[in-house]
This record gives sequence, C-alpha cells and structure tokens, in this order.
Amino acid sequence: MESVLTAAKNIFRKLFDQSRSNAKSWLLRLLRSAIWKADEWIHAQELKMREDRAKPESLAAVDPANSAAREGVHKARAARPRPPRMKYVAGQFVRNGA
Repeated sequence: MESVLTAAKNIFRKLFDQSRSNAKSWLLRLLRSAIWKADEWIHAQELKMREDRAKPESLAAVDPANSAAREGVHKARAARPRPPRMKYVAGQFVRNGA
C-alpha cells in the first residue's frame, strides 16, 4: 500500500510540475502577444499622426500674404545690420553714438 501511495504522489507531482510549466509558458506567450499587439497599435497611431502632419490642408491654412510680409521683415533686417553698441577704442570699450 505504501508503494501505491508513493507512486500516486510522484505521478501527481510530475503532473503538477508539467502543468505549472505549461501554465508559465502559456502566460508568457499571452503576455508577449499582448505586448506585440500594443506595439503594433502604437506604431499605427504614430503613422497616422505623421500622415496628418504632412497633409496639404494644414499647409493651406497659412496665409501667404502674412508669410511674405514676415519674410520681407527678415530680409530688411539682414540688409541693414544693427551697429554694435560698444566699440573698442584705445584699449577700452566706448559706447557708440551716445
């Protein structure tokens, strides 16, 4: 009788260890699948945002007259640069024009 109980315990332990191993691998596969799906969803959202940014409708909202006016201001500033406030004369800095 003792050997039957020992054999039953051993069989139960082996089955338990196998089921634990199977459950662990199943859980890992499930988690890996969930992570991959989440990664694919995030990637799709990034692509959608990138496409939305590159749409020409967003560029059509820019007013060409204001844009040209701003560019003209920058060109005018570049054409006549501001003179420096301080000038180095005879070993010291002297204020310009004041």
